[in-house]
Amino acid sequence: MKTSTRKERIVARITAGIFVVVVVANVYLMGTNATLKSRLNDEKLKNELLLSENLSLAKEMQEGVPESENKELQESTETLQLEQDVLIPHSD
Repeated sequence: MKTSTRKERIVARITAGIFVVVVVANVYLMGTNATLKSRLNDEKLKNELLLSENLSLAKEMQEGVPESENKELQESTETLQLEQDVLIPHSD
């Protein structure tokens, strides 16, 4: 009788220990996930600002460039926009 009670206590302690480890790991991973999401959003914002600045500069350059060179700048601008769409897909 004492042997079965001892085994039950050991199983209960092991189960409680595993539960505590899982809870601590879950809290840690949730914090890490929140940090990563925040950093990702910051990087997306920086990327969009750089793209906006780049497109603005390209537009300014097009205004002061002869028509023959304008087409090349337009293609470059379109390529940048395509790269932006690939890097930061828009979630609709």
